[in-house]
Amino acid sequence: MTTHRFAVATSSGDQAALAALIAEDVTFRTPILTQDLQGKELTLRFLGEADHNIIKDLTYTDEVSDDERTILFWTGTVDDREMSGATVLVEDAGGLISDITVLLRSWGVVANFRDTMLRALADTVPAAAWQLDEGKAPAPDPAGVNDERRTRLGRA
Repeated sequence: MTTHRFAVATSSGDQAALAALIAEDVTFRTPILTQDLQGKELTLRFLGEADHNIIKDLTYTDEVSDDERTILFWTGTVDDREMSGATVLVEDAGGLISDITVLLRSWGVVANFRDTMLRALADTVPAAAWQLDEGKAPAPDPAGVNDERRTRLGRA
């Protein structure tokens, strides 16, 4: 059973309760971005979009913790396909969450999730955070991410 207050707040959709848990200078790490997000406002926007608009049926399945961190395991669906993950939380001395790292699998579903998040957050998350390989790869296009993938895979 998962009882961490982060899981309770996200599961209930209580944005005010979630905001009260997050430090102003939080660092947020996710495999769908090439740069970490900094700050409470951007982190809350990202979490809100993911948890309420893109990942459906988000269910926390387990929780482990020690003196330094808590790991919340979860499952959900993106485009009717199962995705699973773990959210690693680190709290500061005042009890606020100062570091969030999200781990995701499976790659195909994660890629769909990334494309959907890119379209949803292109106006908020800096373009450089979506860019791979220091500009050596083509820049992501929020309007055409799925068309670009089909073309690369020879399905256009």
